[in-house]
Order: sequence, then structure tokens, then C-alpha cells
Amino acid sequence: ALRENKCLKSLSLADCRFGSVLQPVVLPSDSSHASGSDAEGETITQSTNNTNPQSHFPVVLEALVNHPSLESLNIYGMYCNDQCMEALGDMVISPKTKLWHLGLKNNLSHPEGKVNVEPILQALAQNKSLTYLKLTGANFSDDDFVALSTILAESNSTLRALSLTDNAFGDEGLLVFANRLPDMKGLRYLDVQRNPITDLSKKAMVAALKDNVELERLDLDGTWDAEKSRWLCLNRCGRRLLQNADSVPTSLWPIILARAYRLQFGRNQLAANYDCVYYMIRRIPSLFELAVSGSDAEEKPRLKRKRQQYEISSGSDGRENNAGEENPKNKQKIAR
Repeated sequence: ALRENKCLKSLSLADCRFGSVLQPVVLPSDSSHASGSDAEGETITQSTNNTNPQSHFPVVLEALVNHPSLESLNIYGMYCNDQCMEALGDMVISPKTKLWHLGLKNNLSHPEGKVNVEPILQALAQNKSLTYLKLTGANFSDDDFVALSTILAESNSTLRALSLTDNAFGDEGLLVFANRLPDMKGLRYLDVQRNPITDLSKKAMVAALKDNVELERLDLDGTWDAEKSRWLCLNRCGRRLLQNADSVPTSLWPIILARAYRLQFGRNQLAANYDCVYYMIRRIPSLFELAVSGSDAEEKPRLKRKRQQYEISSGSDGRENNAGEENPKNKQKIAR
């Protein structure tokens, strides 16, 4: 029924019981209960809270592979063994998948265990639909982060949001990610808070933002950094358009700049967009080509008329009129 359901679009599983061990429970029959005798009652079975392992859980996930309508899947607080992760990988790599949101959080059987993320990483190299990925509390390692960096820089350009909080990677993995950040063309949001990273890798990430025009939000440790905020604000304003500014129609630039001017960049940062708009204008020379042309033949008729009106009103039309006589206006000024 789950595999054929065409109405299911979003599914969240949190602390669910998919145990397979059954315990026999003896319930007294009505007659024995009424008479107070010790007669043998009816025997039934009930599912125990068998969180580790959850042998029925992989069956549920396998039923979701090639699902015709599922778009969002969240799995929180449930043990994901290798079979579960293989099913998730098949789900992501399937050419028929419509899944764009996948969230995994605290899916370890033991705090020192590790979620096998390799099937998902391999699937990401070919997936073109997933835009949000959350891997929290999975003991994601430096090696995993290095592999993911390569995928995002070389193969996958559709993932927009990535959350890797509460994991086990450190400076080694984040430094490699920073080096590959300029090559990532799709990622817009990255959250790596609550990981054992130091200022060394944090500064490398901030420095890498100069050469990345896509990332619009970066959460490293929750503290304010002026340089990081500046580059992220410029990216939100549309800095990527400057790479091919000549291909952008001139009529669109006022709309782009007006949007950048109105963008809100966080609390108590109302003036941040002034600097961003100025940065953009200085790098669009085509906006000033008309102003520096200097040729009356190239000016529009309206601008030419205004220029003539200004010359007449300022008295720059000469001290003498066309008949060689003194300008009547000048006579009146002298008489006064």
C-alpha cells in the first residue's frame, strides 16, 4: 500500500517502533478471571520496543524507492543500519525519484557508532533533484567531508542547502571543503556548527568566500564576522551576474539594484545593502556609457532639448542676438 500510494508527498518518522521481536503475553480468560482460578488464559504476542536493531525499518524504506510522489523525507531518532542506508541511497539515485528534501538526525545505535553515509554520497554524484540534505548527529568524518567536497565541486550542482551539525569532522575536512568552495556552483546554504573545528579552518572558509559567488548563508559557530557577512550579502545581491555582465540586458540592472537595495541582511544591519549596491554599480561600466559619450548626435532628443533649455535659461546663448544687436534681456538687466 505504501509503495503504490500516489498522494504521499511528505513523510516524517521520529522515534518510531519497527521492532521484530515478539514477546508472548498471557491474558486470563473471562471465565478464569471471573472465578479467580489459575486456569491457563489466552496467549497473544506484542511488539517490544526493539529500537536496536529495527529489522522492519529497512522494509519500509525499500518500499519508498521509486515512489511516484514522495518529495520530502525526515528520519529522526531511529537507528539506520547499512540496509537502511542502502535503501536511502537507492531512493536518491533513482531516475524516477521526486525527492528534493532528505533529513537524517540522530540515527546512531550508539553514541560512538557511525552512520554509513557512503551510499548517499555515491547517489549524490548522479542525483539532479535533491536540493536539501541534512546529516546531523551521524558522526560524519573528515573522510566523508572530503568525499562530499569533491562531489559538490565536480558532479553535483543542484544541492542548495546542506546541514552537517553535531558531527565528528574537524579542520582537515573543512580546509579541503574551503579549497573546493570556489568550484561549487549550486550550494547556497551551509551549516557546520557544533563540530570540532578551530579558527584555522573557519578563517579559510571566510577567505574562500571571495571566490565563491553562490553561497548566501554560512553558519560556522554562531558568531558575527564582518568579512563573512560582506561576501554573503554581495552574493545575495546578485554578484554572480557580474561574471557575465555584458549578457545581462541593460534594462534589468535597475531592477536588480533596486532589489539589492531593499534586501534585509539581518538584525541591526540596515545599512549593509548600501555598500553592496555601490560595489555592484562600480562594476557595471555599461550603465555609464551614455553619460560619457559626449556626442550630440548620439544623445536622445529629450536630453538634447533639456540641454538647450538649460543654455537659454542661463544666458549662454550669447551677448548678441542673431541680428547683431544687444540681447534685450541683457539690456533690461543693465537698466535695473
